[in-house]
Parts: sequence; structure tokens; C-alpha cells
Amino acid sequence: QCGRFGDGDASPCGIGAGFRVPLPGKTVLSQYDEAVFFFAGQFHKDWFHYSFHPWDATWDSTSVIGAGYQRTWLDWKDFRLGGEVGMAGRFGADAASAELWAALFARYDGFVVGNFRVSPMFSIGLSYATGTQGYESQRMTEWGTYEPVLIYLGPRLRCRWSTSRNGRCSPASTIGRAATG
Repeated sequence: QCGRFGDGDASPCGIGAGFRVPLPGKTVLSQYDEAVFFFAGQFHKDWFHYSFHPWDATWDSTSVIGAGYQRTWLDWKDFRLGGEVGMAGRFGADAASAELWAALFARYDGFVVGNFRVSPMFSIGLSYATGTQGYESQRMTEWGTYEPVLIYLGPRLRCRWSTSRNGRCSPASTIGRAATG
């Protein structure tokens, strides 16, 4: 029935010529919207925009594995703003280094299909790397300088299985982290 889901939460309806579809309600956040996330991947040799179409990227031999903590500070409808911090190990053929970052993020939690929620996210902040390896080292040599503090950009697609249609969700996994290039 339009306007109600099985758990009794009111919800708006799509309007059309005799066609009404119940839309999912606003995502219900816990009192503490926090996340701990893990990732692993490989660097590529290309510039940042190749992260959006990885099938065209030239991959480097440098791997990365890391973890982060994220907390939502502002919640308006299905838009979220918050902060994250994290650290990663970066492992190349000839060297290893660490990376630390702090960033702000924006996330939209309103795309729901059945019990599946897709949330596009973007974070921007500062990153500090203790060294370079792989193609990153070659680039720094060409530029004639080593820059340990960089701008961090992190587009992501967060996918979650919703336990009920009112938006209360189970733990999430994050798919994708832009490779440093």
C-alpha cells in the first residue's frame, strides 16, 4: 500500500497516471554513524582520472593495504558529511613506505533498489607518505623534488544490504579506492 511499509513507517509515493510506487524512507542513522574500513589494491602509472576507468590504466607493481576510520558529523535527508583518518602500507619491488591521511567526505545514501543500497562517496584531504616506490619514484625524479604531503582524493562506491525497507542497514563494504598516481 502506498505510504506505508510493513514496519509501519510512513513513506512518500511516486505520482503518475494511476501508478503509485512506495519509495524508501530516509536512511535511519544510529546515534553514532561510524565505520572502520579496510582496503587493498595496486597503484597505476597514469594520472588520477584513469581511476574512473581502470580498464584503460597502466598498472604499477606497487601494492597498498590499509585501514581507516570514518564518522558522520552532519546528516541532512540522505546526504552525509563527515571526516575520516587512515593509514596504509605501500609495498613496491624495491621499497616500502607508509601513508597517513585525514579527509572530509560527502556521501549520498538515497539510492535503494529492493533491499540493496548504493551510496556514492567522495573524500578530499591531505595525505603524508614516508617515501615513494615504483612509478611514483620515477615521477618524483623527473620533477626533481620529493613532495611527502599531497592532496588526497578518494571517489568510492559503497554498497550495503538493507535489512529492512525503512533504511536500517547492516554493515557496509567499500568498493574502490583511487590508486595514487
